[in-house]
Amino acid sequence: DFRETKDLVKDIVEATDGYGAHAAVVTAANPAAYSQAVDYLRMGGSLMVVGLPADAKLSASIFFTVVKSISIIGSYVGNRQDAREALDIAARGKVKCHYVTKPLSALSEYVSFSPVGSRC
Repeated sequence: DFRETKDLVKDIVEATDGYGAHAAVVTAANPAAYSQAVDYLRMGGSLMVVGLPADAKLSASIFFTVVKSISIIGSYVGNRQDAREALDIAARGKVKCHYVTKPLSALSEYVSFSPVGSRC
């Protein structure tokens, strides 16, 4: 609970067995919430920026954002009530994530590589 914790980033990382959260949807009016989210996301994590704090800037370490392969995505859709309803749907287990695990050796089947210096 962000209202009770002394160190939100530490608590989230501990709650996820040291890995960090897969994703964060931040709707806060406080710019610190966005910076904290970058810090508690795991490798390959995604930050969905929804809230619009007045005159706020997103401050994130470029080094750690790149090293952790963090995706930062903005969304300007809906309002607070829409967000509450969407989170309620997810909390009730109505959102299902479908994925397939493949070995690293299968990567070339899904990704097209271009030689260094070639034009795409």
